Amino acid sequence: MGSDSFVTWEEVEDMSNYMLLDGERPFTFGSHTYSHQYLFRNKAEYGTSAEYNSFLDYELGRSKELIEKHTPGSVTVLSLPYGDGAGDPEIIAAAQRNGYKFIRTSVWGAIDNSGINLFAIPSLPILDSTESQLIGTYLGL
Repeated sequence: MGSDSFVTWEEVEDMSNYMLLDGERPFTFGSHTYSHQYLFRNKAEYGTSAEYNSFLDYELGRSKELIEKHTPGSVTVLSLPYGDGAGDPEIIAAAQRNGYKFIRTSVWGAIDNSGINLFAIPSLPILDSTESQLIGTYLGL
């Protein structure tokens, strides 16, 4: 937060409290973990499952706590850093334990049915380097 091209907490507060005339808040914020580490790839660094789960709980819980301090409502969406760990049962369990209802992965795709696994939501990446033609393809243009 607040470094490189990322938003500041003040901007997050402004956006999350912005309200349309009908009272709807068009912006919500989800978690990308506390320190943006590889979740699954780092698993081997922990000697026990309990230590690994403590790492997951800290990354997911601390991020959620900070975002909720600066925004109204609850944080219920987790976006996996680097898409690492999509579908991993321990990461899914940690997300559920920490109050998340959805996980956005880096598995390429769009939601095309109502029966989708909400702990493995696909995505269409849009980064600083994403070509505008590709974004048009995402939007069906």
